[in-house]
Amino acid sequence: MDKLEYLGKGEISVIENLYNQYLKNPESLEKSWKKFFEGFEFAQKNFDTKAGGKLFDKEFNVINLIEGYRRRGHLFTKTNPVRTRRKYTPTLDIENFGLSEKDLGTIFQAGKKIGIGPAPLKEIINHLRQTYCRSIGAEYGFIRDPKVVSWLQNKMEPVKNTSTFTPEEKKHFYFLLKQAVGFEGFIHKK
Repeated sequence: MDKLEYLGKGEISVIENLYNQYLKNPESLEKSWKKFFEGFEFAQKNFDTKAGGKLFDKEFNVINLIEGYRRRGHLFTKTNPVRTRRKYTPTLDIENFGLSEKDLGTIFQAGKKIGIGPAPLKEIINHLRQTYCRSIGAEYGFIRDPKVVSWLQNKMEPVKNTSTFTPEEKKHFYFLLKQAVGFEGFIHKK
């Protein structure tokens, strides 16, 4: 339980009445409510709530963009070099998520969700394109187990869905492929 959860369960009109009472006579309130409203006023005076509100909304737009790539990025992969990909709508263009070209240089905290930390929107988009829209795509939006989804995201996103293998691992994969081809040839003869 969140330590401030009780505020969401309270009647808004009651809290508003308490605040109006605080504005008229702060000493007439219980000490805990008085301290609460003092903190509220401190936040209003010392933090630009209007500018922060726009950036706060844009943070959620970037989070929606990230989720859009996670759910639909596989539709925009470059898997067939011979023909162009079918067009899907809506696209993953930033305008579809309430963002614009002006936001490309803005640093968003939402970059933490994909393992790159606070980053400019342009860097976040490049990271998402490399992870979900290259020649190998990943479709896992249908998986209902949050642990599995989290595991997949944690494996793919930090490395941009690109594995690096040591020469020994590559030789081992080659050996396994040779075995599979040999077994397939044996099956065809029998």
